[in-house]
Amino acid sequence: MFDKIIIVVIFIIIILIGSSLNYFKIKKLKQNRDFTNTFREDFFEYFNSNPEKSELYTQLIYNSNRMQRILGYFGILSKFRPPFANYILSNIEILSTFLPEIRKSFHENILRKQSTQYAQAIDDATLRYLGSVDEQIKAYKLKYRNPIKLFKDGIYYIISLPFEILRELNLIPSFAFNLLIKSLSLISGIATLITIVSGMVTLILGWKDFSDIITNTYIKLFN
Repeated sequence: MFDKIIIVVIFIIIILIGSSLNYFKIKKLKQNRDFTNTFREDFFEYFNSNPEKSELYTQLIYNSNRMQRILGYFGILSKFRPPFANYILSNIEILSTFLPEIRKSFHENILRKQSTQYAQAIDDATLRYLGSVDEQIKAYKLKYRNPIKLFKDGIYYIISLPFEILRELNLIPSFAFNLLIKSLSLISGIATLITIVSGMVTLILGWKDFSDIITNTYIKLFN
């Protein structure tokens, strides 16, 4: 009886780990969403107001690196031709490129038309990101209805934790860590299946009977 209680407790702990990870992912996404909305408000207040409001521009520049990191690939423009240039730039960061250009356009009327296009690009990038965030939050919330997915997330965390520690201690290079992370999803899926099946069998038969079955099967196969 005691071994069955242990199995149930282990299952509950792993599900709670997965649930906690889910909670903190949602919390982080909401924080990024709030930061993005605040950045958008500051940006459009600056763009539509007196260009002499340098404190707004300073705030935007101060927050631009963090905003660019949050946007990720949403904040990258694959191709861009600067005004009156005969060359094309590839994979530029929208915020670090367009914010100074918009400020410059306030003092050069010939660039005013381009500034509207730059503002539209920033608007599009942040809106696409916000839409993606809302979809991710919905997907994570749906996981609370599926304990198996939470269990898998818990297994994934337990398996990946040693590698995370090694990376933080600089005992494993980043490229090797990235390769490991890609394979851990499959490994955690297999581990989840094995754990659930073995746990259910143990609950039904008891640990002793289950271990006897495994031992007898091994003997038959290799003797």
